[in-house]
Amino acid sequence: MKNNNASFAAPGFAYALLDLCTLLIEGANEPLLAMGTDYRLQLVNPAAARWLGRPRKELLQESLLRYLPAGDSTALLAFLDRGLAGDTDGFSQAFELGGRSLLWTTQALRDPKGGIQGLLCRIEDRTEVDHIRRQVQDLQRSLQEKDFILGSRAQLAGTLLEATHGHTFVLDRALRFCAANRSYLEYTGRQIEDLMGRSLLECFPQAAATPLPEKIREAFGGRTLLLERVPCVLSDGNCNIQLTPLSYEGFVYGVLVVAEIVAD
Repeated sequence: MKNNNASFAAPGFAYALLDLCTLLIEGANEPLLAMGTDYRLQLVNPAAARWLGRPRKELLQESLLRYLPAGDSTALLAFLDRGLAGDTDGFSQAFELGGRSLLWTTQALRDPKGGIQGLLCRIEDRTEVDHIRRQVQDLQRSLQEKDFILGSRAQLAGTLLEATHGHTFVLDRALRFCAANRSYLEYTGRQIEDLMGRSLLECFPQAAATPLPEKIREAFGGRTLLLERVPCVLSDGNCNIQLTPLSYEGFVYGVLVVAEIVAD
């Protein structure tokens, strides 16, 4: 028999292509099946037999429609009909059948003259992948909602800060400034735009030599702390500093810092 040329195989290798195809079809983890234009099954690999719940010898020459999982298969049949018309070669589309999300990929089977004799179908169960994807989307949406709520609360805190006594500011979990009252800005000699979004230690590196950063991190554990007569960061003398966790539904998103200079 004369060997046919194949762009993906060396000349003379065509004799092994049938064995190679058999190996790929039989060893595939996903269901692979071929059907004629009348939906009758012409080829079923072991994974497809398990998916359809019948021995292969019982499936061959039977209609695929008889063994499809329960559910509305109207959209799937329309997709297969388009494949039989040559419109969806190599295309993939997901369908919900039997409570599973199934990704169907079809390729038209053609005779030497190009006429379509059937379809080769690959079915991939995407249920778990889609479930994980939805979980990730739900988590992202939840985080976005929480970010919005936390941002709104930080703005509210900034408004309320002006009514507080002492030098007052709010830090987020990265110790970045979220809000500061006028008293604190006057004390530090900074403008609000100089502080917002920047870390405490970036703005005031001298604070690293004090217990304040570590105590603030401790407050993120949910405890209100009172530091009495600790050295002031930007001036001589001592301060009393109260650290109050700010939380939402158990999540501590910030710490309110109120410092008052103690008279000697």
